[in-house]
Amino acid sequence: STAVQKYSPESGEFQKVNIRYDSVVFSDFLLIDLDTSRNVLLFLGQYGKLGNFYPLFEMDITKDDNDPILIDSIPTYNFNALRKINGLSGDSYNLFIPQEGGWEVREYKGGNRKKIYPFLNQESKNREPNASYYDGEFLWIGSAAGLTKATSLGDTLYKLDRYKELTSLNITAIAPYKENILLVSIDKEGLFLFDTSKNGFVRKVQVRLDGRTQNFSYRVTGMIVDKEENLWISTESKGVFYTNLSKNRFSAHLLNSDPNTSAY
Repeated sequence: STAVQKYSPESGEFQKVNIRYDSVVFSDFLLIDLDTSRNVLLFLGQYGKLGNFYPLFEMDITKDDNDPILIDSIPTYNFNALRKINGLSGDSYNLFIPQEGGWEVREYKGGNRKKIYPFLNQESKNREPNASYYDGEFLWIGSAAGLTKATSLGDTLYKLDRYKELTSLNITAIAPYKENILLVSIDKEGLFLFDTSKNGFVRKVQVRLDGRTQNFSYRVTGMIVDKEENLWISTESKGVFYTNLSKNRFSAHLLNSDPNTSAY
């Protein structure tokens, strides 16, 4: 499907958004809240008539009749790791963009790309970023090579690739937990707490699931925390789980009715 639609909660109806490019399949969206009165929604096309590059569209959602415009073409394969980086004022914003062999930070303003800050060859082959999180000061980048701490422009400050008896640190998702603490998913190992002030893991997280406390063994594809402190966890084979972080313990609940579902 090449359609992008807007949904109105008031009317309960969908309205098609006009895209002036043919044969584009949209893979995901990203909302950017700017310091100005303008809020924009980004559409990333999975493929189109731009060769090996993915088209990036921007739409001003503060206007009723406003079509998306093409603002960039991005050579990235992993939109799950693409994140907004705060810190810019006015109509500007930065995006962290995973690349083959590393990453870039791109600056946008007024619907145009202004600068590219490339940091390629910072990861070994087949170890491009799987996940990222920006804490307001530093970038935290997860890959099969471990966890990297970087500046807001992507320059590496610190890298952790070992933890106790674990043979590898293939990090698939990163989310905020509490002050100076990140929740990190390590493939085939489970969920771990990471202390950003000490640059080190604190402990493994045990989850209350199906009536018993256990290791969260499902492969995590993404984690998001909402304004009510609910943690949403998407998995490769078990659908979506959620838990509330304000509680003293992790008690995960399966969201979807069909448990054999891949979510990204």
